[in-house]
Amino acid sequence: MKRILVIALALIMTFTFTVPFAFMTDAEEPANAFYDFDSYKDLIQGLTDSSSVSFSTLMTDCTTVCKDTLTAFAKGEIKIRIPTINGEPAPLRNKDGFSNITFFTSELYDLPWTWYHCKVGEYDLRIKISYLDALDNEQLREAVSYTDVLDIIAPDAPSPSNYQDYESYKSIYEKDLSLDNGKTVKAMICELKESSNVHVMIHIDGVLMILYGDNSLLADSFFESLDLVAAEGAIKGDVNMDGSFDSMDYVLLKRVYFGTYPEEKLNCARGDLNGNGQIDSMDYVLLKRAYFGTYEIR
Repeated sequence: MKRILVIALALIMTFTFTVPFAFMTDAEEPANAFYDFDSYKDLIQGLTDSSSVSFSTLMTDCTTVCKDTLTAFAKGEIKIRIPTINGEPAPLRNKDGFSNITFFTSELYDLPWTWYHCKVGEYDLRIKISYLDALDNEQLREAVSYTDVLDIIAPDAPSPSNYQDYESYKSIYEKDLSLDNGKTVKAMICELKESSNVHVMIHIDGVLMILYGDNSLLADSFFESLDLVAAEGAIKGDVNMDGSFDSMDYVLLKRVYFGTYPEEKLNCARGDLNGNGQIDSMDYVLLKRAYFGTYEIR
């Protein structure tokens, strides 16, 4: 069941650090909340479609940074990234009673994070994604490695220079890793004293990615199969939400306009092409022109 729950940060975070004051607002920010999704498709629709229940719910109970991130998703300014292995979406765990994907409104470094709960062979793998572009910070745009990012947003977080100050870490060091897209990244590797699991922390193209899994899985060869792919968001005109704009969308919106089909059965926000908040004659005309190729939906 999709849900929003306010939860204690200590129960869900591997690390707890505060983003420097420059990124915070004077107003008191809401507590962390989360929302579960069953599939990649549900996640993309839920976080890019401003008319969806999950989007509306999250926007009413999240931090300023989270709202900016969701708004950027909806406008297409930031693309949701999907982890892929050998060119295919990373397999989700599909375990009864557990979520496949969780979106946290404010987690590590006080940023919103998406957790992908994956299963790769016999291994559980958690892949966490956060988007720095929503912070609109010039220093972050110039950052190259994960440690560069930490120096800006969380300078006291565990790193290669200070991990000895933390009891949990056996070692933290940087390492070059090659990804499936041909890029080489300088990852930060966090080895734990009492676990065979490791954190591999990567910054690439304005996105933070953290992988947490067994060190037997997270070998160099694994990363050569790993990539982050930008997903397409909600498609304007796709009122029946089947993933494309086609003749059925045109027919259904026409029926809504003439009152012969119930509006609540469609995502009519996607058919509001003139952006005035309602389905009217201009939307019908624009959708008709788009269907016949004489208008480009923007």
